[in-house]
Amino acid sequence: MSPTILVGLIIAAPVALLMFLRVNALLVFLSLCLGSVLLQYVGPEAMDTAGILAAGTGHANKQLVSLGLVLLPAVFTTIFMMRTVKNNAKLAFNFLPALAVGVLFFLLTEPFYTPGLRYAIENDQVWKLVQGLQPLAIGVSAIISVLFIWMQRPKKHKEEEGHHHKK
Repeated sequence: MSPTILVGLIIAAPVALLMFLRVNALLVFLSLCLGSVLLQYVGPEAMDTAGILAAGTGHANKQLVSLGLVLLPAVFTTIFMMRTVKNNAKLAFNFLPALAVGVLFFLLTEPFYTPGLRYAIENDQVWKLVQGLQPLAIGVSAIISVLFIWMQRPKKHKEEEGHHHKK
Protein backbone atom coordinates (compact mmCIF):
# COMPACT_ATOMS: atom_id res chain seq x y z
CA MET A 1 0.00 0.00 0.00
CA SER A 2 1.37 3.41 -0.89
CA PRO A 3 2.25 5.78 1.96
CA THR A 4 -0.11 8.42 0.53
CA ILE A 5 -3.08 6.08 0.79
CA LEU A 6 -1.98 4.99 4.25
CA VAL A 7 -1.80 8.58 5.48
CA GLY A 8 -5.26 9.18 4.04
CA LEU A 9 -6.62 6.14 5.86
CA ILE A 10 -4.97 7.13 9.15
CA ILE A 11 -6.61 10.56 8.94
CA ALA A 12 -9.96 9.25 7.66
CA ALA A 13 -10.38 6.48 10.25
CA PRO A 14 -11.03 8.77 13.26
CA VAL A 15 -13.28 10.98 11.12
CA ALA A 16 -15.40 8.01 10.05
CA LEU A 17 -15.52 6.60 13.59
CA LEU A 18 -16.64 9.89 15.12
CA MET A 19 -19.28 10.44 12.46
CA PHE A 20 -20.57 6.86 12.73
CA LEU A 21 -20.73 6.95 16.53
CA ARG A 22 -22.20 10.47 16.44
CA VAL A 23 -19.59 11.77 18.88
CA ASN A 24 -19.07 15.48 19.41
CA ALA A 25 -15.71 15.74 17.61
CA LEU A 26 -14.90 19.06 19.24
CA LEU A 27 -14.59 17.35 22.60
CA VAL A 28 -12.39 14.63 21.13
CA PHE A 29 -10.14 17.27 19.54
CA LEU A 30 -9.76 18.98 22.90
CA SER A 31 -9.09 15.58 24.51
CA LEU A 32 -6.27 14.96 22.03
CA CYS A 33 -4.86 18.36 22.95
CA LEU A 34 -5.08 17.34 26.61
CA GLY A 35 -3.24 14.11 25.79
CA SER A 36 -0.44 16.08 24.18
CA VAL A 37 -0.16 18.31 27.26
CA LEU A 38 -0.17 15.23 29.50
CA LEU A 39 2.66 13.70 27.51
CA GLN A 40 4.69 16.89 27.74
CA TYR A 41 4.23 17.57 31.45
CA VAL A 42 3.39 14.19 33.01
CA GLY A 43 5.28 11.93 30.61
CA PRO A 44 8.58 11.60 32.48
CA GLU A 45 6.86 10.78 35.79
CA ALA A 46 4.51 8.37 34.03
CA MET A 47 7.52 6.59 32.53
CA ASP A 48 9.06 6.21 36.00
CA THR A 49 5.80 4.95 37.48
CA ALA A 50 5.24 2.51 34.62
CA GLY A 51 8.81 1.29 35.03
CA ILE A 52 8.21 0.59 38.73
CA LEU A 53 4.97 -1.23 37.94
CA ALA A 54 6.41 -3.26 35.05
CA ALA A 55 6.54 -6.88 36.15
CA GLY A 56 10.08 -8.10 36.57
CA THR A 57 11.76 -5.89 33.99
CA GLY A 58 11.97 -2.66 35.95
CA HIS A 59 11.26 -0.58 32.84
CA ALA A 60 8.24 -0.10 30.63
CA ASN A 61 7.88 0.43 26.91
CA LYS A 62 8.24 4.21 26.67
CA GLN A 63 6.50 4.29 23.30
CA LEU A 64 3.37 2.59 24.65
CA VAL A 65 3.24 4.74 27.77
CA SER A 66 3.60 7.89 25.65
CA LEU A 67 0.98 6.74 23.16
CA GLY A 68 -1.36 5.91 26.03
CA LEU A 69 -0.96 9.37 27.54
CA VAL A 70 -1.77 10.95 24.18
CA LEU A 71 -4.73 8.74 23.26
CA LEU A 72 -6.47 7.76 26.51
CA PRO A 73 -8.30 11.07 27.04
CA ALA A 74 -9.63 10.93 23.47
CA VAL A 75 -10.59 7.26 23.74
CA PHE A 76 -12.53 7.80 26.97
CA THR A 77 -14.17 10.95 25.58
CA THR A 78 -15.27 8.99 22.51
CA ILE A 79 -16.74 6.22 24.66
CA PHE A 80 -18.59 8.55 27.03
CA MET A 81 -19.83 10.91 24.31
CA MET A 82 -21.29 8.37 21.87
CA ARG A 83 -24.61 9.43 20.35
CA THR A 84 -24.38 13.00 21.67
CA VAL A 85 -24.84 14.52 18.21
CA LYS A 86 -28.57 14.13 17.80
CA ASN A 87 -29.76 15.42 14.43
CA ASN A 88 -28.31 15.24 10.93
CA ALA A 89 -27.72 18.99 10.64
CA LYS A 90 -25.50 18.91 13.72
CA LEU A 91 -23.81 15.80 12.37
CA ALA A 92 -22.96 17.67 9.15
CA PHE A 93 -21.45 20.51 11.20
CA ASN A 94 -19.51 17.89 13.16
CA PHE A 95 -17.50 16.97 10.05
CA LEU A 96 -15.00 19.86 10.26
CA PRO A 97 -14.06 19.20 13.90
CA ALA A 98 -13.89 15.47 13.06
CA LEU A 99 -11.46 16.25 10.24
CA ALA A 100 -9.41 18.31 12.70
CA VAL A 101 -9.33 15.25 14.98
CA GLY A 102 -8.09 13.08 12.11
CA VAL A 103 -5.27 15.46 11.24
CA LEU A 104 -4.25 15.97 14.88
CA PHE A 105 -4.45 12.21 15.50
CA PHE A 106 -2.05 11.61 12.63
CA LEU A 107 0.37 14.32 13.72
CA LEU A 108 0.42 13.19 17.36
CA THR A 109 0.71 9.45 16.71
CA GLU A 110 3.23 9.47 13.85
CA PRO A 111 6.26 9.46 16.19
CA PHE A 112 5.00 6.17 17.69
CA TYR A 113 4.70 4.18 14.44
CA THR A 114 7.11 1.36 13.72
CA PRO A 115 10.43 2.47 12.21
CA GLY A 116 9.57 0.96 8.82
CA LEU A 117 6.19 2.69 8.65
CA ARG A 118 7.69 5.99 9.78
CA TYR A 119 10.41 5.70 7.13
CA ALA A 120 7.83 5.03 4.40
CA ILE A 121 5.61 7.91 5.51
CA GLU A 122 8.42 10.41 6.09
CA ASN A 123 9.89 9.78 2.63
CA ASP A 124 6.55 10.40 0.93
CA GLN A 125 5.63 13.76 -0.60
CA VAL A 126 2.39 13.87 1.42
CA TRP A 127 4.38 13.83 4.66
CA LYS A 128 6.47 16.77 3.49
CA LEU A 129 3.25 18.62 2.66
CA VAL A 130 1.69 17.72 6.04
CA GLN A 131 4.85 18.80 7.87
CA GLY A 132 4.86 22.13 6.04
CA LEU A 133 1.19 22.69 6.77
CA GLN A 134 1.32 21.49 10.38
CA PRO A 135 1.21 24.98 12.00
CA LEU A 136 -1.63 26.00 9.68
CA ALA A 137 -3.54 22.74 10.29
CA ILE A 138 -3.24 23.04 14.07
CA GLY A 139 -4.08 26.75 14.03
CA VAL A 140 -7.15 26.33 11.81
CA SER A 141 -8.27 23.33 13.88
CA ALA A 142 -7.99 25.37 17.07
CA ILE A 143 -9.96 28.25 15.54
CA ILE A 144 -12.66 25.85 14.30
CA SER A 145 -12.84 24.34 17.79
CA VAL A 146 -13.29 27.70 19.46
CA LEU A 147 -15.97 28.70 16.93
CA PHE A 148 -17.83 25.45 17.53
CA ILE A 149 -17.64 25.97 21.30
CA TRP A 150 -19.23 29.37 20.84
CA MET A 151 -21.90 27.95 18.53
CA GLN A 152 -22.90 25.36 21.15
CA ARG A 153 -23.76 28.00 23.70
CA PRO A 154 -27.24 27.37 25.11
CA LYS A 155 -29.95 29.58 23.68
CA LYS A 156 -32.24 31.60 25.92
CA HIS A 157 -35.82 30.46 26.27
CA LYS A 158 -38.49 32.86 25.02
CA GLU A 159 -39.87 33.50 28.48
CA GLU A 160 -36.39 34.53 29.69
CA GLU A 161 -35.96 37.13 26.94
CA GLY A 162 -37.01 40.61 28.01
CA HIS A 163 -38.50 39.55 31.36
CA HIS A 164 -36.83 40.02 34.67
CA HIS A 165 -37.70 37.65 37.46
CA LYS A 166 -39.02 39.23 40.63
CA LYS A 167 -37.18 38.43 43.81
